[in-house]
Amino acid sequence: MSTLSKQTKAQLAEIAENLGIDVSGCRIKRDYYETIRDFFQEHYDQFTPGSPYYDLAHASRLATASLGSPRKVVALDEDSSEGETEQEEAEDDEAEEAEAEDGDEEEAEEKPEDDESADENTKSFCAKYLVPLKSCFHCEKVNSVAEYISDKNQEVRDYLSDPYSINDVVFILESLFLFSKFYHTVELGSISQIPPSIKEQLPNCALSLPVFDVFSLDSTFFATTGLWLFFALGLPKTISYYINFTYDFEYDSFTFALAKLFLGLILFRSHINTSEIQRDLDFEFATKECSVSCVLQAFEHAVLKSTIFLRNTFGNWILVDALFTTLISLYANLAFV
Repeated sequence: MSTLSKQTKAQLAEIAENLGIDVSGCRIKRDYYETIRDFFQEHYDQFTPGSPYYDLAHASRLATASLGSPRKVVALDEDSSEGETEQEEAEDDEAEEAEAEDGDEEEAEEKPEDDESADENTKSFCAKYLVPLKSCFHCEKVNSVAEYISDKNQEVRDYLSDPYSINDVVFILESLFLFSKFYHTVELGSISQIPPSIKEQLPNCALSLPVFDVFSLDSTFFATTGLWLFFALGLPKTISYYINFTYDFEYDSFTFALAKLFLGLILFRSHINTSEIQRDLDFEFATKECSVSCVLQAFEHAVLKSTIFLRNTFGNWILVDALFTTLISLYANLAFV
């Protein structure tokens, strides 16, 4: 029997939309869960056996019924025990205060006046600095910041708990690592494309600032980017869209990760013949002509050059990464079935 707690934030939003529940004030998964759970409790009689959401309504009612009565008993027991504990603590505190006062009187007679003045200085220091510092940590601003951080932490957890999120996060990290290889900086004053009249108006400190060299991006960058997007995102997305066993998401996360692993094996582990390298070298130093064969050779040259660049950049750890995301996606799919 499926329960509301196993649903994702997107699934809870879809349930609320189908049932006409107002969730405009909900931001995180916990808010959606509590709103829909209360709706099922109030309108349980409307869900008959065989209706689409009967199982969820029945499970919510059983969960609330099983947790209802014990909480009241515990609350009563806690109240009574708290009362007894408070009385015992009050008696212990009075006894300790009496003993402390007796001890202080005896020590006051024995200690010199210098110790008494040191104690007074310590107390005044605590009252002057530590008490305001303690009250600062309990102010409303600190509580609001802590609540904001808690809400954002819950939102991040809800996002990463979706089956398809792990693939997106891994792809973004891999892309950032790849594009960092093309990141080159130059001084602003060394860029020849900036007119000299503009350079004269800029101070020396501005001319020495390092900026990204856009003009260093050559054909290797564009060919590598296109090949990477095709094998790591485009083709796996297409395969996972048409081969989808989840029915709850637009893309199957496990199919996406498995397709990416398979395509990665082709791209990173396929053998490059010496004849292909020889043909590429011949094209590199040959005279270029405007023909169909020349265009095909240029395409093969770009693909081969980009493949070698990707292999040198990622190595074999990209395949281990793909295997890891495949296992995580499989576990996520099984958890949501």
